[in-house]
Amino acid sequence: MPRKVWIKVKGTQASAPGEYAGDVELLTEGMYRRRNGMHYLTYDESEVTGMAGTTTTIKVTGGSVSIQRTGAINAQLQFEPGKSYSSRYETGYGFISMNTHTNKVRVDINERSGGDISVEYCVEMDGTPCLDNKFDINFMFGTPTGKMLPASN
Repeated sequence: MPRKVWIKVKGTQASAPGEYAGDVELLTEGMYRRRNGMHYLTYDESEVTGMAGTTTTIKVTGGSVSIQRTGAINAQLQFEPGKSYSSRYETGYGFISMNTHTNKVRVDINERSGGDISVEYCVEMDGTPCLDNKFDINFMFGTPTGKMLPASN
């Protein structure tokens, strides 16, 4: 059964090798579910992330994390330590080819309280140099004040 959660997403991106563009943070309500041994988080992006009109689903299987975005932006990203993947970002302006190489994935999920997901990776877009990126996701069952959220039907 899906459960309401609060999700905090923090992304750090490099603008050039060794130069960081800063952090983007989003705190939003979303949904958590577990099915067939996999954990799923789903939430709507906003203007804060530059992806308003996009729904993001994060799937955690063992030590790998995948992200599927649908709506204004369509993309499927896969992160597994030591592995590289190619994908395409589809935006309203066209397609962007991406290659990602995952350096580190850390997952700690407790179905009673919430969890943490952290991914460090390098991304190349349309032939640019590989730029370091990191995202941290924290989610909790309840509100930021500690009250538990009711289960969704």
